[in-house]
Amino acid sequence: MSIRDEDLTYDPRPDTVRMPYVYVAGPMTRPDFISTTRTACELHLRLLEDRVVIPFLPHLSVLQALVTPTPSTDLDFWLRHDFDVIDNADAVLRMPGESTGADRETTYCETGRSGLGEIPVFYMRHAGHLGALYDWADAWSARHPRTPAPHAEQPC
Repeated sequence: MSIRDEDLTYDPRPDTVRMPYVYVAGPMTRPDFISTTRTACELHLRLLEDRVVIPFLPHLSVLQALVTPTPSTDLDFWLRHDFDVIDNADAVLRMPGESTGADRETTYCETGRSGLGEIPVFYMRHAGHLGALYDWADAWSARHPRTPAPHAEQPC
């Protein structure tokens, strides 16, 4: 099933609405690196186009690995980085599929994030299922209105 398949349609948010920051957790190497990265990038594009959340996709670190030597292939190295990013996220979207790293990330969220409190985790039942996340994001945006930046009235 394609990321494009979805039984609900969402209108993009206007620029005046603040969107929550969402970390996308999912398989990186199983069943294989290429297909999981492609699926994750398709989801990332869908999230960007829908303009309901601001996604962070750790799979994009693949680009770094193609251009420069990566600092490590050790899972714990990357998870330390990911936990720091998650600490700044408003929610996590867990893609379907087997993943030791994504399982550890969601456990981290559900057990209090080093004293920062739990963070909502949304589990996709299938590739295009975003309804629960988008419903939550609507409520989150209503509780967190965008504050105009001090320089917003000044011309460039």
